[in-house]
Amino acid sequence: MLLIDPDIVPLIEKVKDELKTVKAFIITTDDKELPETSLSPVYHYEKLIEEASCEYDYRDDLNENSPAGMCYTSATTGNPKGIVYSHRGIVLHSMALGMADSAAVSEKDIALPMVPMFHENACGLPFAAVWFGTTLVLPGPYFTPKLLAELIQSEKVTITAGVPTIWLGLLKELDENEHDMSSLRSVLCGGSAAPKSMIKAFEQKHKIPFMHAYGMTETSPLVVISTLKSYQEELSAEEQLEIKAKQGILVPGLEMKVAGKNGEAAWDGKEMGELAIRGPWIASEYYKEMHSLMAGSILGMW
Repeated sequence: MLLIDPDIVPLIEKVKDELKTVKAFIITTDDKELPETSLSPVYHYEKLIEEASCEYDYRDDLNENSPAGMCYTSATTGNPKGIVYSHRGIVLHSMALGMADSAAVSEKDIALPMVPMFHENACGLPFAAVWFGTTLVLPGPYFTPKLLAELIQSEKVTITAGVPTIWLGLLKELDENEHDMSSLRSVLCGGSAAPKSMIKAFEQKHKIPFMHAYGMTETSPLVVISTLKSYQEELSAEEQLEIKAKQGILVPGLEMKVAGKNGEAAWDGKEMGELAIRGPWIASEYYKEMHSLMAGSILGMW
């Protein structure tokens, strides 16, 4: 079954005859009627939900290690590689997002993931939000910096996550127009290193807490996150900025090392190497491939 938004129906119509395994199309629309389409059989998502029974018999043959979802990444090779997420991995990753020294996601939060759900499960925020009872705000496919700022203001968003290009756009919007961002307690940033100037502008000019993080499709994605330790809260603003400009420290539950040319790389902030990570929400191999991540095959940033 293929669930699609109305705006991509024309695209799916062009390739429908090549989708040999698809037995039904479900259009996720808020309109009462479906758009005209040559897709068949086609169903209205909301009407299916209305007609469905509230009772569900869970299968006895499913366990916590059963597959729950999959995302693809091209990583550094350019070839699509599938990552299968188990129920166990998603649950433990969601729990990690709720840790106080991690993202601290809770029922009180209103979360706005700016990372699409097909990309690293939107940082795992949708799963954590459902578990903790967090209000979830989704921006839709055509958001702009202005729409993002308006959503944060109108929905009183407390935590959001995205890549630096999104935050550069939001920063420009905040510099040019008046928006109330007082509800935000955390902006999570990954994908590439955020410029110090951007972090400084968010925190000192606009009073918005900014948090660096690192992970990738293969790691569900959270691996490290930059939060100040208790003794670092007494440092000067410039010293704190130096710390916040780094990706942070390892999330509890994971193990990590940097392999250099002659064994483990020195922890001096200078020597480079390959990053090796393992833990209960880290993939061990790619779908239908046997390239173990712990064999040092990949390691890119999200």
